Amino acid sequence: MLYSLSSETKLDIFKCLSYQQLLAFKQTNVYLRDFVNKYEGELAKEKFTMICLGDIGGFNGIPRKLINTKAEDFDFPMTKEIEEKFKNGFKKPIPLFLSGHGTGEIDIYLEKVDKSEEYVLRLPPIIKSKEDIQIVYHYLNKLFKCSFKCSYFEDYIINPELIELLFGEAKQFYVQNCNISIQNRNIGILMRLILNNLASEYHRISFQPMGDDTMKKYKDDLFKILLNGGDKFGKVNVMFHCTPGFYKNVYNHIVEYVATSKDVSKMVAIIILDFSNCESLKLHDKATNVEVKKLNDKKSTTYQVVNIHDPTVKFSFCNEESFYVRITIMKE
Repeated sequence: MLYSLSSETKLDIFKCLSYQQLLAFKQTNVYLRDFVNKYEGELAKEKFTMICLGDIGGFNGIPRKLINTKAEDFDFPMTKEIEEKFKNGFKKPIPLFLSGHGTGEIDIYLEKVDKSEEYVLRLPPIIKSKEDIQIVYHYLNKLFKCSFKCSYFEDYIINPELIELLFGEAKQFYVQNCNISIQNRNIGILMRLILNNLASEYHRISFQPMGDDTMKKYKDDLFKILLNGGDKFGKVNVMFHCTPGFYKNVYNHIVEYVATSKDVSKMVAIIILDFSNCESLKLHDKATNVEVKKLNDKKSTTYQVVNIHDPTVKFSFCNEESFYVRITIMKE
């Protein structure tokens, strides 16, 4: 019966199936296997509770299955395109991981949704041969087809340049609730990770105390995430520990963008900005329909910012002020 249906109808049916049901269909015959493989980006993903990079020795004591990888464990034909990309690459080995504080024993830790099984995936840390390429491509390709409830990326990330070399594009890890803690030592690699290789429903970025000079260096990257990352992030919460001058700059930039940009379609749908050690923030002059409420020591100011090119495009803002300032921004 499936064979007589259009591709669109089959796709609608397959979208209702779980990952395990899709696996069963793939094992039925070559036709269904190829169909599922073709549209796998739109279908259910294998689910894990957590993905973590680094030395996982300190995690809980649940027995873990070590996956020691070998190229002969799977059949992966080396394409001419990949061979061409890497034909001169082995004179200068390519690192699989980038680190913010030096080298160490690096594994990929995975935890199943029901927490019944945990895995340690041990991949070649340095790409030195075609066999290394086969191994890394195979397992990264599998990970990019999974979804994760949470993640731990702090000291290590997968090398974004290697991902682009292997896949021809910036592939993403899909994490439902992603928390990233950024410090001086890891800000460079983690901003690259967020920009290139992460997608999440709820994404929390916590900037630990650091100088304004460092923050200004990565300010444009932050605006790319907030103002152009709507296709990858559903909701982004950014926590800052900076000076009032930097807070004001971030706030004013976003308001000006909302008010004057000709295209705000790529903005993240919900943006929350938390400014610590900041008790108040002057309201922008483009704020309209302002309402102020006070309860105990907390002041709440709601208002709209209207786009000058299209008055039907409006964003609602809510500034909450107590011992810190929280600004919530949503498109109406």
